[in-house]
Amino acid sequence: AVAAVEGVMDRDTPLELENDDDVALVEKLLAKMKANISSLEKECGSLEELELQYLRCEKDYEHKQKMFVKIKGPWELLRGALGERWQKFEAIKAHLQKCANFSFNYLLGKRGHTGTLKFKEEELKMVVRLNGGKGVRDLKSLSGGERSLATLAFMLSLQSETPFRAADEFDVFQDAVNRKVSLLTLLQFAVEHPGTQMLLLTPQDLSAVDEIKEDVIAKHENYNDKFIKLVRIS
Repeated sequence: AVAAVEGVMDRDTPLELENDDDVALVEKLLAKMKANISSLEKECGSLEELELQYLRCEKDYEHKQKMFVKIKGPWELLRGALGERWQKFEAIKAHLQKCANFSFNYLLGKRGHTGTLKFKEEELKMVVRLNGGKGVRDLKSLSGGERSLATLAFMLSLQSETPFRAADEFDVFQDAVNRKVSLLTLLQFAVEHPGTQMLLLTPQDLSAVDEIKEDVIAKHENYNDKFIKLVRIS
């Protein structure tokens, strides 16, 4: 009888029962099915409620599908633009790193040294070669004047595009020769970058600046007498 019930559940043909035991068994199965249906209705709602919920979900799905299609195009455009901007950013970063490295080596070369700046994701390494010798990575091994000169070159190489610059006690621990080179480097850099205003503070004597100005004037035809202003604070 159970097999017979299962066989006609999806058909419209009537169920033939042979005896009273089959009728009782079918009634028992029907009662069990009704109990299951009642339990499911309490848990999930009635069939009408489920149909209404289905229609609401279907309508909501169609609305979100339309919204997805609507924003997909602009999103793809933004993603493409972001990729292009990121590529340009990487190119600009690589260019600035090359410029900083070149400037660092050029500024050290004024004193007969060479240097390299190595850029990584979260690390910056500075290598200084004194008079073409072995590379020095730890600036503590340099003399005070050499360390100041390397720091000065490093500072200028990283700030080639800033409108304002300020350096305090940049010539401390430098001997007369290194101090003159540092001052000449700063003044020449300032003349070569007229769009940048520089403020240089030093506790040292400023008498050497007048001599250095003559060297700067000789190398730059467009030099203005008011370009350098000295302020002595007693």
